[in-house]
Amino acid sequence: MYPIYLQPWRELDHLRTQLDKMFDQVPQSRNCAVKTQQNRPTRTPAIELQNTEEALILRVEVPGMEAKDLDIQVSRQAVQIIGTYTQPATAVCTEFRYGEIRRVIELPLPVEQDQVKADLKNGILTLSLPKVSAVRPSVVKINLAEVAQTQTEGKTENHTTPAENSATDSEIAGDLWENTSAG
Repeated sequence: MYPIYLQPWRELDHLRTQLDKMFDQVPQSRNCAVKTQQNRPTRTPAIELQNTEEALILRVEVPGMEAKDLDIQVSRQAVQIIGTYTQPATAVCTEFRYGEIRRVIELPLPVEQDQVKADLKNGILTLSLPKVSAVRPSVVKINLAEVAQTQTEGKTENHTTPAENSATDSEIAGDLWENTSAG
């Protein structure tokens, strides 16, 4: 067996070199100079969609954006949100993500696009999208006490009034006794 010589300092130096290469690709946060990126990728904001009885509630994260920076388009089956978060000219150092956001959200139910309500507060865009009236669940309340009472009244009426073409109980019994005694 051959002896194995460990060289921990050499391995640590190699690890440090790899980490330096990795962090050179990430923008530095200390004493950074603002660099304008011409080809910024489009970001996709996070969303939350809630289904209530009357409407779909869509919440979109748009931190730092103002209403004038957003373009919202609503159809019966989808919502498109486009916005631009512009970098202020006075920023000396920034780690914020500037550029364009874009998201198309397909809706599970058709909505009334002309009755949408929007609110932008604390970096959250909230859209209230009323459902089409044909899709809204219609609730019918059934009172079991009234149903039971109606059924009882119907049974008493049937027993008190015999039908025109049916025979009475005594006629049926008489026919039955006559047939059995003759045999």
